[in-house]
Formats: sequence, C-alpha cells, structure tokens
Amino acid sequence: MNIVNRLRFVADAYADTPAVVTVEEEVTYGDLYDRVDRYAAALGDLGIGVDDRFALLMGNSTRMLSLILAGWQVGATAAPVNVRLGDDTIEFLVDDAEAGTVVVDESRGDLQSVARGIDGVDALTSGPDGDVESHLPESADPGVTPRLDDELALLLHTAGTTGRPKWVKHTNHTLSGSVGVAVGRKIGPEDRNLHYFPFYHSGGIDMTLSRLSCGGTVVVGSGWDPGEALELVERESVMGMDLVPQMGYEFVHHDDVDEYDLSSLEYIFVGADTVSEELAAEFRDLGAQPVQAYGLTETMAVIAITEFGDADAPLDSTGKVIGDLADAKIVDPDSGAELPVGEIGEIMLTGDKLTPGYHNRPEREAEVFEEGWIHTEDLGMFDDEGYLHITGRLDNMLIVGGENVYPTDVEETLKQHPAVSQAVVVSIPDERKSEVPVANVVLEDGEELSEEELKEWFIETDAAFKHPRHVRFVEQLPTTPIGKIDRVSITEAVESEVGSGVGE
Repeated sequence: MNIVNRLRFVADAYADTPAVVTVEEEVTYGDLYDRVDRYAAALGDLGIGVDDRFALLMGNSTRMLSLILAGWQVGATAAPVNVRLGDDTIEFLVDDAEAGTVVVDESRGDLQSVARGIDGVDALTSGPDGDVESHLPESADPGVTPRLDDELALLLHTAGTTGRPKWVKHTNHTLSGSVGVAVGRKIGPEDRNLHYFPFYHSGGIDMTLSRLSCGGTVVVGSGWDPGEALELVERESVMGMDLVPQMGYEFVHHDDVDEYDLSSLEYIFVGADTVSEELAAEFRDLGAQPVQAYGLTETMAVIAITEFGDADAPLDSTGKVIGDLADAKIVDPDSGAELPVGEIGEIMLTGDKLTPGYHNRPEREAEVFEEGWIHTEDLGMFDDEGYLHITGRLDNMLIVGGENVYPTDVEETLKQHPAVSQAVVVSIPDERKSEVPVANVVLEDGEELSEEELKEWFIETDAAFKHPRHVRFVEQLPTTPIGKIDRVSITEAVESEVGSGVGE
C-alpha cells in the first residue's frame, strides 16, 4: 500500500489538529494534505510521476515535507540531499540517484547554480515565487497512486564518512515501520514533539512520520538553535524533544534556560550516542525522562528505544529492540557465531524497517547483507534484562598491546571525573602498543586539570591498559550538521597535533 494512504487514514480522523508547526506557521492535518494534493498536481504537471526520481536541495519546511509526501502520492521517489555538502558531492549524489529533476529552495542561489550545472537534470525552484509553485492549482483531487509495499518511495544517503556516500533504498513497507516507533514509544495524538533532524536524514523522516501516523503534532526546527528551541518548547507546549547529546547539553546549559517555562516537557529523546549521568540528571531536573534509541539509515532510523515511563532503563543502553518491528543478535565478528548475553560482538539486525539494499552498490550489499540480516559494524551486547548496549564500532575498536579497548568505555570513565564535562576518545598508532587512546576533553566551567592528573586518576579508577596516553583539552568538540560529535575531524586534529608534540 502507498504510505500516503496509511497517513491519510489518520489525517481524516484529526483534520483540525495541528500536524506540523514551524517557526513561521502552524498547519493542521486537513490543510497539510490539501497542500499535498496541490503539490501532487503540480508535480504531475511538471512530468513527475510513477517511478520517477526527484532530488531535493532544501532546508526543513512544510514545503519540503509537502513535496516529499506529494512525490509519494504520485508514485515517485524522493531523494533529499544534505545541503551542507560540497558541490562535487551534491552533483555526485544527484547523478547517482538517477534523478530526472532536482528541486532547489528558491532562497539558495548557490545551490541553484550547482543544480543547473548537472547534466541531464531539470533544475526547478521552490518558494513563494518558485517554479513548482507556479504550477499549483487552487485545489486538487486527493487521488493517491496505488503502490505495492515493496516498491521504492525514498532514497536516503549515508554520511560517507568512510568513502563516497551511498543511497539507501526505502519502500512503502519500510516507511510504514514508523508507525511501530509510535507504538514502541507509547506516543499518541496528544504528543507534541520538537526535532531538528533534517529531512535528508533518516531521523528527520522517522520522527516526523511517527507523529503523523498517530495524530500527534511535530514541531520542526530548520537549523539547530538552543535559544529558538527554548522559545518553541514554551510557545508550543512541547511534550518531547528529539536531540543528540551535544544538542541536549547546549539546551540545558543555555544562558537563558531559567527564563522559560519548560513545564510541558515530559521526555527528551537522545539519538546517535548515549546520554551521560550528568546530562540525564539535568534532563530530569527539567521534569523530562531521558529516552534513548538506536538505529541506522539502513533501518529507517529507530529500531531500539527506551520505553516511555521505563525509569529503570540503564543510561548506557539504547533501550530494547522494538519486537514487532525488528530483531537483533550479537555475533562474533570473526566466526559469525551468535554470542550469549553479556558478551560484546557485532550487532546484526533484521525486520520490517530494514532496507532492501543500496542503490547501485551490489558489491556493498554483498559485504553487509547475510540471509536477510545486515552487518551493522557496530559493537554491542545485550544485558540480562534485554537492554541493548552500544560499545563502539568495529573500525573504532582499539587493540592496545593485544587488549581490546572500546572508546565508549574510556569516555564513560573520563566523564566520571568531576572536572570533565565531555570526552571523546580516538586512537593514534604506537610502535610498542600498536595503537593507543587519545582523550579529547572539555572541562566544566571554571575547572582546571592537567594531563598528568587526569591520567593518574584514570589509572586509579579503571584498567591501566585503557588509560589515554595523550590528553587534548579543548573548549568545544566539533559536530556534524545533525549535531553528532565529528570523530573524523577530531581524529584529523589529533593526528596533526600529537605529531607536533601534544602530550609529550
């Protein structure tokens, strides 16, 4: 079934309820799908229909969401692109998606120039005076093109941190899994959720569809701004926020946080990394339960999550796998044998939200898919209560003098020091130990700490073989466009600075 049919069943029941709120406007379910009908007619007038692919170079907005939904309604495939990528990468992604059309935000002249330079692609603008909008009728029939569950609806690209980005295929069936996320989180039509995840990211799509599939309200930010987030929580009586840890830290530590009424907050969902004890306590001080999750672009974001109201969930876990949607197992990375509870290995996933594969990447598919399961290349374990714990990446695991060292373990120990606010651990080669940990540390305001003091404290607190051989004290940690800690940039800085004598 076309995913839009599923969503419209809900919209018909909640026609007068706010569906989407931005800084600029509030749109009810009825008005949203009136817009979708009009945009669907415009896309048809522009020659975009069944099995066509169109790329989008736009920031979060109701227009962008309407275009994605309209594309699905006419049976086309949307391929949103990260607008912060370099020109060459954008051109590569549009070409690799085999998109016949690229829709660019009218306000982004720089991106329009990029789009117009791509051979064989029609470049259209979208905005108040956009090319697409010039084809909008006053009204349109709500006709939805029939689609099968396994037919393509969406292409989402990976970050490309280990090579050129890849397009991940999602179908009407995998998109429908966002309904299960709503069930797993026990959210319903009363939910008012704020997120800043872009629509070119699986989190942005998943968090939005999980609300639109249950009659809730999604408050969408266009670009992370903790001050704006505080205003939106108060103005819109936001019940929950979807963030990454860095965003959460900036939110609770904003200079004006005490000036706002945040009493409506009931939960703060954290993705991309686990939340520290300190940050969790600060969330609770606001009256919000920390909720954690795990997922991939390949699983249409969330497949494991802390259940709302589960106060006993360990903070170093990502909750439990949503059993109606997915299954997970831990395997030995070398032998492939399934490992028992408590043992660390590679996480493998399967289920309704799992992508059918990569677009134009058969070699990569052969590497990571095995009998309906995907090798995530993430390391983790299950505890006795069934909570999933992420311990690192296969390619991030350090082998220090023959001992396996997981960066997340070292980071958690470092963050126990009262002077340490944030810590990220990467590695550098070492002649004797093969490789050694390097800690990148942000201190609490007003605190002082030397490298030697921190090393000595670590050795007294945890296993000596894990201790960081070098410590970089920095004012802040770099982040990616969606707010995740940018380990690639940190590693590059470490390789440069340690070679220049840092820590010696």
